Amino acid sequence: METPVGVKKTSSSPEEEKLCVLYRATDGKIIHTHRVTTLPGGRRLDDAEVEGRARELAARRHPDRHLALRGLKALHVNPAEFEHGVRYRVDLQAGKLVRALEFAGGRNSD
Repeated sequence: METPVGVKKTSSSPEEEKLCVLYRATDGKIIHTHRVTTLPGGRRLDDAEVEGRARELAARRHPDRHLALRGLKALHVNPAEFEHGVRYRVDLQAGKLVRALEFAGGRNSD
């Protein structure tokens, strides 16, 4: 496969990855996830910048932008702990990410 014009071909591993989830404070349901990957030489974002971008993108996906983010909290998690294709929730008591099945006591409550 050819590298597109203007894109540098590199085999470098990412320097940093961050993941922010936005969830409902009432039940822990995750509404939006945002992952940031910093490549060598790139500018690293702090957690506040990652969260801000997550909120901005989440708002774009909802027809009523003002209401879309009301009551949502953010949780910054290790991207290595987040598997694609797995449903998660935030355990409100522990303040951590858990598989939805674990959170619902063995059944998915969505």
